[in-house]
Formats: sequence, structure tokens, C-alpha cells
Amino acid sequence: MHKIKESLTKQLLIIVAVIVAISQIGIISVIADVNEPTSDVLITSEKTNVGIDEVFKVNVKGDEVDLTDFKISYPKSLTLVSEKNINKKHIEYQFKASTEGEFTVNGLLKDKELEGVTIKVKNEKEAEKAKEADATPKASLNKSVVAEKDPIDKGTKNATLEYDVNLSAQKDVDFSSGENYLGFPYKVTINSTANATNTLAGVNLTFKIPSGYKLSSDGENSGIVTGPDSIVKEYTINDDGTINIVLNEITKTIAEFTIAIVPITDAGSEANIHDRYDGEILTGSIVGSETVSGKVPQSEQQTTLHGTTDYAVNKTAATAPGSTNRLVTYSFNVNRVGSNKEITLQNLKLEDNIPAGAIIKSSNNAGGKWIITGDQNTGWKAIWERDKQFYGAGNSLSSQDGEIPSLVVEYPEDKFPDDTRPPKNIVTMSANDNNPESTEIAGKPSEAQGPILSSGEDDSSGLDKKILTNTWLSGSIYSNYEVNGSFVADKNSKKSVKNMTIEDSMDRFGNEVFLEPFYNFKYKYTVKYTDCRG
Repeated sequence: MHKIKESLTKQLLIIVAVIVAISQIGIISVIADVNEPTSDVLITSEKTNVGIDEVFKVNVKGDEVDLTDFKISYPKSLTLVSEKNINKKHIEYQFKASTEGEFTVNGLLKDKELEGVTIKVKNEKEAEKAKEADATPKASLNKSVVAEKDPIDKGTKNATLEYDVNLSAQKDVDFSSGENYLGFPYKVTINSTANATNTLAGVNLTFKIPSGYKLSSDGENSGIVTGPDSIVKEYTINDDGTINIVLNEITKTIAEFTIAIVPITDAGSEANIHDRYDGEILTGSIVGSETVSGKVPQSEQQTTLHGTTDYAVNKTAATAPGSTNRLVTYSFNVNRVGSNKEITLQNLKLEDNIPAGAIIKSSNNAGGKWIITGDQNTGWKAIWERDKQFYGAGNSLSSQDGEIPSLVVEYPEDKFPDDTRPPKNIVTMSANDNNPESTEIAGKPSEAQGPILSSGEDDSSGLDKKILTNTWLSGSIYSNYEVNGSFVADKNSKKSVKNMTIEDSMDRFGNEVFLEPFYNFKYKYTVKYTDCRG
């Protein structure tokens, strides 16, 4: 009986020991549960595919108490650019990576690691493809119970009321190639329930300006009016031209202001007026700071740019005065045709055809390059190409380059008889504008014909005078004259010229009739040559 009693006692002790052990395990478990965080912390990222050195945001949202103890955890391959407390329940981190790979951003809360988001960093080309696949933001949800989806943060929640923003502008605008390049204004309208006692505050706007344009600045007048009595408090301009606008408190339901823009005329800028084209869609967009409900007000406006491509080529034929006219210099110039709306041209090309029997003796490339094919038997095709833009700002090709292309053509006696004129030569012009899908633009062609050919004397001299331009100014006509003198001799001639004197005077050669009402006019100059024979 004693042994049975002893045995029962041992069994009872064993059972008690097991119960105590289980109880102790339960106690430990309860204590652990009390010390672990029970928070709802959400770690999100709008992008999971980015390029190298591209800045991306990681947003952390949760209770105020939890975020006080929260610490961000990230690998050394990522660089923390900034940390910003949006509000007591929202922290925004900005990162960037300098190498490719997959990197995870996690969180630490009371020494417990919270699941984060994985960011894939690729080179620029691969990142562009990845962005297309990255249609929806990815997030980690550290919650014991899955709640409703938290709205994705797209900016700073600092607007005190709900509001809408509307951007408007004219539907069409003309290109101007004159001195006063045309710009146009945008009107920004803020609609809200604001009034004098319930004001709309904390509104920041970001305006993206159309390519090739900038904010107007006319002395003290800016394209955006600022100040305490204006809708706009202040603004800043980023390097890419984007304008950051801070508004004053709004006390009315509809508030409006304007943004005046003008073309960038500096040809050295990355985007400027010379990159525009007829029919181009100019897009302006504006995005506001996030409202209290999470809405991001935004608006976009498209304006169509209209311009023309009316250009003409001018071809002239010149020979030395007193010569046989068998050596003709053809010169080529280009200009717009009477308008201020000419779009800047690209790939300007001139094509001239010289008849069989003639000989191209020389050429002047000027601001481009001649490509000459053919021969005396079949005829010549001469193509001149310009490898830079041609501006439609009223300045001709000669003004923009300082010189013009030319060809010197000889018409031999055995192919072109005396008392006849060389065949007319027609030059054509083609170009493109900046529209990548545009067709070739044809300019107005031009023709020129040299004077009557002759055999003439072996040695001769001649003089030529002509008016180049007439300018009306202050009630008077100012004329620009060109006087050419020449001595032409065969290379085997015994005659030579050492001095040539050209004289023009008001009181000689009948000039007094024309020049008397204006001023006393007389000039005389001497050109010295050294044993010149032609």
C-alpha cells in the first residue's frame, strides 16, 4: 500500500510539473505578446522600377506613437536623399541608387523588422521599359487585419480645403519670326468653398511650361504678378523651366491669375523658338498640392502653333565689265517671302543644273558645301547643302552667313557661239522644318541668264555701275551703289595694268541732274595692280 501511495505521489508530481511547465510557457508567451508592437504601419512606394540616380519616394504611414519609434532600414547601395515629416502620421523618404540591382527598404519598430518594398534599379533604357510594366504601386502591409486601401500619397497634404484647378489658354497661336516674338498667357482658376471666415490655405502649384518657352520678363513686369494683394505669394523657377508657385490664403470661391510665357530666342538653349514647327501642339500643365481627402488637383491645356514656310531662292548672273561674258558667276541667296510667320528651316538645299558644253571652273561653299557631279559632255548637277538652321527672322542667307554660295561657269566659243546668250539656269530649293514627320518643303525657284556672248578683243577694259538697294528714311531716299571696273587680257598678252582709276563725280557724266537736290557728291579712287594681265 505504501508503494502504491508512493507511486501515485510521483505520478502526481510529474503531472504537476508538466502543468507548471505548460503554465510557464504560457506566461512567457503572454509577456512576449505584450512587448511586441501591435501597430498598423504601411510602407509604400509609387515606383518599384527606377533608373540609376533616379530619385524615388518611400512613404511610411501609421499611428503617431508608432512613427515616433520607427526607424528606416536600407542597404548601403541606396543613398538617403531626404527625410520629411509630412504630418504626425506620415513620413516621406527619398532615395537614389548609383548601381543596378534589387534593393529592399524595410522598417524597424521596437527592434522588430517590418516588411518593406523592393526596388529594382536598372539602366535608363531598361528602366523606361520597366516603367510601362509598373502600372500600379506596390506596398507592404504590416497589419494583423487587412483594412481598406490607403490612398497613395502624391504630394504634400497641406491644403486646408478641397479645391479644383483649371488651366486655360488660347487654342491657337501664331509663330513670329520678327523681332517681337509672340508669346501667350495662361489663366489659372482655383475653385473652392473658401470665404472670408473659412479660407483656403497651403496651396502650392507646379506649372510645366511648353517646350521652347519661358516665363515672360519685361523689365520690372514679370509673367506672374506676386505680392500680399495678389493671388500668388511667390514663385521659383527650376533649371528645366518648371515653375513652383506658392499662393496666398484664398478668401473667395473663384480665384484667378495669369502666367505669361514667351519663346526662348537664344539659339544656344537646349529648346528654343528655332525648334518649333507648324501644327506643333504646345502643352502646358499644372498640378496642385494634395487636398485633405487625398485628391491631387491638376489640369492641362493644349495650344496649336501656326507658322508658314514661304521662302524663295534668288539667283543672279554676273560677268566682268568689258569682257566677252563667257565667264559667268552665279550667286545664290535665300530669304523669306514677305511674312513674319516663317518657321525656321532645317536641311536647306539648293540644286542647280549647268548645261552640257559648259565648264564649272570654281565654286564658293560659303556657309555650306557644294556637291558637284557630271562633266562637260553630259552637263553638271550642282547641289549646295547647309548643315545648320536657317532662321526666318527677316535676315537673308547673306546676312546670316556673311557670304553666299556661288559657281563660276565658263561658256567656251566652240560650244556657245557669239551673239547668243547662255541657256537660262533654274535653281530649286528644298528644306524641312522641325516636325519629325514632315514632308519636304519646296521654296520658290529662281532663274538667271548671262549677257550676250562675244569673242571680243584679246585685251579690254570695262566699267559697270548699279543700284543695289534703295532705303526711304526721314523723307529721303538713301541708295547703295556698286561700281565694278575690270581689265581683261589673255594670259599671253603683252599688255598689263599697274594702276586703275575709277572716278564718279556730281558735276560730271550727267550726275548733277540726279545728285544736286541731295548733296555734293564726288569720289575718286585708284586701284593698284602689279603687272596684271587678266
